[in-house]
Amino acid sequence: MAMQNYTIGRNNDCHIRVPEHLDRISRDHATLKVMDNGKMFVVDNSMNGTYVNGIKITPHVDYPVKRNDNSSFANDY
Repeated sequence: MAMQNYTIGRNNDCHIRVPEHLDRISRDHATLKVMDNGKMFVVDNSMNGTYVNGIKITPHVDYPVKRNDNSSFANDY
């Protein structure tokens, strides 16, 4: 099954780039994985955490997300 990965963070090469002054967001903060069948997962790669619907997810583990879920990074953004 094919998958697209989208990186999120402050690095210039991230697909979804966060401004440098938001320094609580890691340079490679998270990855959004989108499967061909429409299922999506977020993976936290950060020091300050990634949250889905207010719940801090376990680092380096695929966490399932849906279209209307609310994700935040470092619990600020």
